[in-house]
Amino acid sequence: MAQAFLLKCDCGYEKEAQIGEGRMGMRLENIRTVFLEAELAEFEAVLKSGCTDYCYGRNLAYCRNCADIINSHVLRYAQGGITKQIIRPCGCGEALLPWDSNIFIKCPRCGGLMDAETTGYWD
Repeated sequence: MAQAFLLKCDCGYEKEAQIGEGRMGMRLENIRTVFLEAELAEFEAVLKSGCTDYCYGRNLAYCRNCADIINSHVLRYAQGGITKQIIRPCGCGEALLPWDSNIFIKCPRCGGLMDAETTGYWD
């Protein structure tokens, strides 16, 4: 299940965001369109060994270069009992810092705490 919401700050900054993914997004052919072949090389090798333990979805991240909150694409999979993840870089090419769901979201403009208003769900 995926959730769409609007992040708002008292300074006026707003950002539409999405987390999770619908059922169609979990298909391998969809995942392969999001990530570059080089990014998926290790994951593809793990799949060939018979692994089916993987999860794809969107999550929030921060780009230092853009100084903004980004909807990132994240693929997690198990290899030898270890969970690995691939985070798609920002459109500018910069590596993203994943959002820790245990902390509040700070506004990239003023540093204040942001409110999140749910705007929808999809599957």
